[in-house]
Amino acid sequence: MSELESHRAQWVAAGVRHYRMDMQVSCFCVPEYTEVVTIEVVDDSIASIVLLGSGLPVQHVAIDSWPTVLGLFDQIEEAIRNGAHELAVSYSDRLGYPDSVYIDREEFAIDEEVGYQIRRLEVLAGR
Repeated sequence: MSELESHRAQWVAAGVRHYRMDMQVSCFCVPEYTEVVTIEVVDDSIASIVLLGSGLPVQHVAIDSWPTVLGLFDQIEEAIRNGAHELAVSYSDRLGYPDSVYIDREEFAIDEEVGYQIRRLEVLAGR
């Protein structure tokens, strides 16, 4: 079993249905997308996103632009399957979710790299 598969299995086995996480995206994107946000997720759907600094809801970026934990696992899997130039991932020991992800899909492409950092994840409800 690969590292990705074992961590995904750990996350799924934990049975987390409802959680809140603070996430920061690193990319060459609009400023609102790279600010630290608090994302609330219910049954793998984003329920809300607010800017951590102000507590205001995100206004200029589509809510589905941010990944859920399962969405991060999918992005990692896609990067592996498509032979990303660089992929760096660290996982939470406690629940197995990817707490830091960096993907550079193409070696010579400029500004397409993306990084995700989960700074805090709070489980609100399990199975």
